[in-house]
Amino acid sequence: MSVSKIKNLILLILALAIIGLLPAVVPTQAARVGSEKKVHEKLEALYESYGLSLDASSLPASQTLYSIELENPDAKPAAQALLGGKAAEEAPARMLAQYSAGSSTLQLSRSGQLEGRFTDASAAHDLTRATRRYLRSMDFDIAEIFEPVRLSAGVYSVTAVQSLCGAPVFESALTFTYRNSALSRVDGTYYPAGEIVRVSQRACISCADALVALLSSRDSLGWVGSEIVSCEQGYVHSETASSALRFVPVWRIETDAGTFYVNGITREVRQLAS
Repeated sequence: MSVSKIKNLILLILALAIIGLLPAVVPTQAARVGSEKKVHEKLEALYESYGLSLDASSLPASQTLYSIELENPDAKPAAQALLGGKAAEEAPARMLAQYSAGSSTLQLSRSGQLEGRFTDASAAHDLTRATRRYLRSMDFDIAEIFEPVRLSAGVYSVTAVQSLCGAPVFESALTFTYRNSALSRVDGTYYPAGEIVRVSQRACISCADALVALLSSRDSLGWVGSEIVSCEQGYVHSETASSALRFVPVWRIETDAGTFYVNGITREVRQLAS
């Protein structure tokens, strides 16, 4: 092994040691934030030693997130919000929930896929505000909502991303489509409110941990990027054999040569398909 590779390996081990000791030596939140910034600065130097660009000042503070499950999810708020008080529950068969009101229908799968078709919704003057009102009534915590997009003459869509425990749910979005300002359909993912149960003993790794994991997996991943563009902490839905909806904390790291997820519990790194 060359001297430069040995040097980089030592730096990598030191960075891991510093990051691992951080929770034990930093008792207060203010001090923790300050120490995390120092770790990020050391991480910037480590990346630089590999010829990679990383702006420590742009890295976010880490949240304490655990793997969670939503038990006994209740889709009734969505039915009431989108179909009104006349919503009638039908036999769900393979679906988690299925409702109808007149010729309007709403169904939700066990994986969180929502599909609604509506024929008698009232016209809205402000599509974004109307969408927020629907989402609020559905107990949908908004992580992000986008501006209306024109699809065709008189047809617009508004898309929102859901959050759980204050963190966005990646790879999920719910789209409201309006025709002549009246809601005509809803498609996408929706995770109804339920009892949130923690299912992991270990908390999600820090942002620095995730970046070290990406760096140490660089060769096996075949990553040829040169810059870290952004990092964001959130959840992804995980399939389980039970009826509960499970979510695992991850770090989404965007680079100039692709986007990666680092599992916050196992540290496994995977690249998103482009």
